[in-house]
Amino acid sequence: AYLNMDTESSGINAEYGECQYGSPFSCLTVLSILNMDYLIDKKRMAAVVTFAVVAVITVSVIIAVSVHKEEKSAVELIAADLKSENIRQNTIYFSAEPHPAGSARNLELANEIKLRWESYGFDEVLENDYEVLLSLPTEESYIKYGTNVYQPMNNEGSNVIPPYNAFAKNAKVSGSLVYVNYGRVEDFETLIDLGVNITGAIALCRYGKIFRGSKAQNAHEKGMVGMILYSDPSDSGSGMGKVHPDGQWLPDTGVQRGNVKSIKGDLSTHLYPSYAGGYHASGEELAAIAPKIPVIPIPFNDAKPLHQLIGK
Repeated sequence: AYLNMDTESSGINAEYGECQYGSPFSCLTVLSILNMDYLIDKKRMAAVVTFAVVAVITVSVIIAVSVHKEEKSAVELIAADLKSENIRQNTIYFSAEPHPAGSARNLELANEIKLRWESYGFDEVLENDYEVLLSLPTEESYIKYGTNVYQPMNNEGSNVIPPYNAFAKNAKVSGSLVYVNYGRVEDFETLIDLGVNITGAIALCRYGKIFRGSKAQNAHEKGMVGMILYSDPSDSGSGMGKVHPDGQWLPDTGVQRGNVKSIKGDLSTHLYPSYAGGYHASGEELAAIAPKIPVIPIPFNDAKPLHQLIGK
């Protein structure tokens, strides 16, 4: 089997604050709660603040109980103003087009969020600049076995990035193909106990049980040179219920995207904010904490012939 993963990591100036590590969808959760048209009633807010202050400076059980009841009442009042149709329309709006981190569309949505929050009466909505290391494919990856070649195809439109696992190593590797189940430590130990030689091999692994980055890290530590990930129907597809568009589960043609880095946050500023002009790791320092093997995600439909190839 021959595995190629071609990606490029580049610093992208993300001109939006809290969504620097991904799309504004995380902000959408907040927007959904606010319901996009909810304007805070100053009288209600003043009442909540008053009771909160009283709770801090008093030791009276009676007053504390009263505060708790008033806070609960405020939550109920906010919930009563939520409208499911507004949440539906905003979900459609924010998910209508691809908006990967660092893209023009992502910035447009961030600006839209800022404008809406300002329209709700917030005193100030801050916008900060961050320089975040992103991982984007520069060419289509491919898997070659025998005379067959598989490439993650982009059938959803020219503005959709083909399936890839962000921050996987940019490399071309070859080796025998070994099925490693979920890629957990115990899965690799089982293979070793059975006498299976996995050194220098490429792992065929299904999503689930543990983080995808941990799967890749485990494979690297056991001497494997690459990994192919797929979603098994028994975990997230037809084995769980009806698949899209008739249900919520992933069809056999679906691919799970996601990064495979083993640390949280920006790789180039690990444990620190990604401020523009600040220190950003590069070269050997960055390579030391980045994933060590190429990883490619594929749909279950394309994993079937690979299973047949290795008889599993």
